Amino acid sequence: MADSSWNKEQCVTLVPFPDTWAGTARALHEYSRVIGAIPRAHADPQPNWWHIGLIIEGQSLVTVPVPLPDGGSLRLGMAPARHMAWMQTTGDEHAEFAMDAGVAANDFADQLFGRVAALGLAGDYDRSRFASDESHPYDREAATAYWGNLTAIAGVLERRRAEMEGEPGPVHLWTHHFDLSFEWYGTRSIEGEDGTDSLGQINLGFNVLDEQYLYSSPWPFDDSLTGAPLPGPARWHTEGWNGSMVPYEALVGRIDWEEFVLEYARAVFTAARPTIMA
Repeated sequence: MADSSWNKEQCVTLVPFPDTWAGTARALHEYSRVIGAIPRAHADPQPNWWHIGLIIEGQSLVTVPVPLPDGGSLRLGMAPARHMAWMQTTGDEHAEFAMDAGVAANDFADQLFGRVAALGLAGDYDRSRFASDESHPYDREAATAYWGNLTAIAGVLERRRAEMEGEPGPVHLWTHHFDLSFEWYGTRSIEGEDGTDSLGQINLGFNVLDEQYLYSSPWPFDDSLTGAPLPGPARWHTEGWNGSMVPYEALVGRIDWEEFVLEYARAVFTAARPTIMA
């Protein structure tokens, strides 16, 4: 079902990422992985690892509630437009950590894990996921541009999610690759290398590290899909990873970019849906 609520007066135009984005992206990525280590260790498990992703709430990327020994809960987040990471308990304990102070990931982890341990959550965190003693140049302008672009694209992902049949997964920021996406699940079951079965899926997401692009990647990927038409400048991608993509720069300044992303997502879904259905 198409969403007819769009009009160009409501459209938020995407802006280019500043040249300073690379260092800022490294800093934000590492901080997000430190934050994500806490629900990974302590949160109640959810299907498809949803408990380790961050969701957009207000001006922040936020974890699921993490249970505390006293019966309350803890949430953690990062607010790129405020340049702060934070933690908040249901008991009103609050702390903030500056993300633009040049603090390396290992030092940030020591600070955050220390505060969490004082609440009764001591964990054997896998520091290999974020370990770094290197500080990265953090530019406030780049972080603010990222937040504006991210929330605009999240809005379009939510529009696409709302028009899909069934129950697609939530829109998450995945700290492993620092990409924003959601998944729609088919009925075809695929056995993984570990012997467990997973349902085929089609995602729609936004990558910001190294290259910036939107993507939609059916899994498993059927090679025949590369012959299916996509609206330009979208294209199928088979070098390094299999799926489809739209270069971010092709959307910058484009008034109708939201409608184009929806058209692109629908085209990938139409082509790929039969390949993940039993």
